[in-house]
Amino acid sequence: MKNKHINEKDAQGLRTGVWVGYHGNGNIACQDTYKEGVLNGLSRIWTNHGKISWSENFVMGVNEGEVIGIENL
Repeated sequence: MKNKHINEKDAQGLRTGVWVGYHGNGNIACQDTYKEGVLNGLSRIWTNHGKISWSENFVMGVNEGEVIGIENL
């Protein structure tokens, strides 16, 4: 995705926006959204084969709603 900002920090050095990590094979491993250095939004984890294994939503660091693990997908 061209022009998509990921893994950025704000002027105070705190995580902001979407942060993405990758498995050694290049597949996405995790994606989290931050605001002022705190989880704020969807947080997801994928297996190294590309299947979502975990999903939860945060509002300023507090889990909101259902945590969905691989057994529930």
